[in-house]
Amino acid sequence: RRRRSVRGVEPSFSPTLRAHIGPIDWASAQATPLRPGDSTDPMAWTMTAFGHMPKFMSVLLRIRNVLVKPFKLKTGLSDNEGSPFPTFFPIVAQTDDEVVLGASDSHLDFVASVRVVGKDAVILTAVHINNRFGRLYMAVIRPFHAVLTRLQIAGIGPVA
Repeated sequence: RRRRSVRGVEPSFSPTLRAHIGPIDWASAQATPLRPGDSTDPMAWTMTAFGHMPKFMSVLLRIRNVLVKPFKLKTGLSDNEGSPFPTFFPIVAQTDDEVVLGASDSHLDFVASVRVVGKDAVILTAVHINNRFGRLYMAVIRPFHAVLTRLQIAGIGPVA
């Protein structure tokens, strides 16, 4: 299976995304070109990207959960109870053009947006930092986020 090309793009914040987060303190967006046969449905992309995380991401999140447990941060994962679309993070909004996933915690709030824009699938992450610990947390996470997101997107197979 050929890996997808991924490039950073300028974040573009939809009204749907903005409705689910406070002032945005940090954001990152990655895009991959659609391949012939790929769906243009953002839910199909969401399920492919977030329905089953790559093994390395699951391992990293388990390590993260062990490290942050003493700080009383949330460590549970979403199963979107009652939703026909189980994803790693809870789906907080859905339109025909976008799926927004997100979570809030004491240190920060985050949302991820999945959209198909033109000939690209775009995954955007936006963060609102709630306190000093959130700033410290982001200082540690920020250098790895774009690399991990790119690896996650590059490994996505066909999106039906």
